[in-house]
Amino acid sequence: QETAAEKAEEMRQAFEDAEAAVREAEEELRAAAASVRRAAEEREAQAAAAREVEEDHKAREAAQTAARKARKERRAAEAATARKAEEERRAQEAEALFAQQEEERQAREAAEAAAREAEGQRRAAEAAAERQAAEEREAQEAEAQRAEHQASEAPEAAAREAKEQRRAAAAAAAPQTEEEHKAQEAEVLRTQAEEERQ
Repeated sequence: QETAAEKAEEMRQAFEDAEAAVREAEEELRAAAASVRRAAEEREAQAAAAREVEEDHKAREAAQTAARKARKERRAAEAATARKAEEERRAQEAEALFAQQEEERQAREAAEAAAREAEGQRRAAEAAAERQAAEEREAQEAEAQRAEHQASEAPEAAAREAKEQRRAAAAAAAPQTEEEHKAQEAEVLRTQAEEERQ
């Protein structure tokens, strides 16, 4: 709009100049008829100069328009390059963040799996230890019961054997008196009671 206004102003000024020249030519024409041809030549020269000025002005406007267009295109290209670089940077950051999160997730899952495995091994070891302890307790109890049974049976068997031996010895001995026989039986009973008490 400013260029069009300048152009209009220049054209208006040129037209004003031309009109002034025409008025001057008319005054000169009225002053001297002989200068008509020279005035016409001057007007032609002025018209040619005006056309040259107009062409120069148009050329300058075209050059300015081309320069503005080139600057606009350059700024657009720079902005597009900057946007592309920013998008690539954000994409790289997002990819790096995703890779970091994936590594952290895998490490966390591996740690949890190791913890679960360790817990399972610990529980299995505790169960095995408990089973072994129970088996050992049962074996010890069974052994104690066997030993107790054997210990309870041993004195009775020894007492029976000693009693039989004493009776056999008494039967094999020479005939004794009634008092000696009673005394011997009392001794046998006393010895038997003592052995049973022990």
